[in-house]
Amino acid sequence: MKLNANELNELAGLPFTFNPDEAARIVMDAELNSLALPNSTELVKPKIGHAWKSHLVPVLRDLGFSGKGSDFCRVTQRSFQAISLQRLNYGGCFVVNFGMQPIILAAEGRTPFKEIECAVRSRWTNGNGEIWWCYENNAKSMAAAAQAAGTLLRKHCDRHFEWLEMAVFGNTEPDWDEIHSIGRASVVHARILLRSVDG
Repeated sequence: MKLNANELNELAGLPFTFNPDEAARIVMDAELNSLALPNSTELVKPKIGHAWKSHLVPVLRDLGFSGKGSDFCRVTQRSFQAISLQRLNYGGCFVVNFGMQPIILAAEGRTPFKEIECAVRSRWTNGNGEIWWCYENNAKSMAAAAQAAGTLLRKHCDRHFEWLEMAVFGNTEPDWDEIHSIGRASVVHARILLRSVDG
């Protein structure tokens, strides 16, 4: 949106003083530039990515993951472990996706992996289905959702990946009642691939 000095004064209620020649060259977009209208919160929409960066990425770094944006990966002795943060297409909610790629099935020199590229993929579930974190369209609500997801990651991330590794590498059949439908097919597939490699 292109604004002149008078329009900026009217919208922001601030005493802007511009040289007329400079004012003609100023293009401010409140969606992209939070400095355009410093006192106008309605026009500057918060982004869930900012909440992730402030509250989830530090947790992932503490857990040994590298990456940026919404994709993170770490390496253990037996697998590449990946996490992706997925926002609902229309906003308002996000989910944490887990991916695990057995190193023996990875192409040589291939790292890091994104969750979507992993042989085994899953999400956290509870008795009612997948766990999604919902938020309103404001920074406080987004921060609260990201903090809640970060708390759960800090407490249970390692255990979840241990469980995935046990399901894939274990000698006994996994407890299929505990495996979400997204994860079950990929666990079965990975177990078949591992048997063919060991074979």
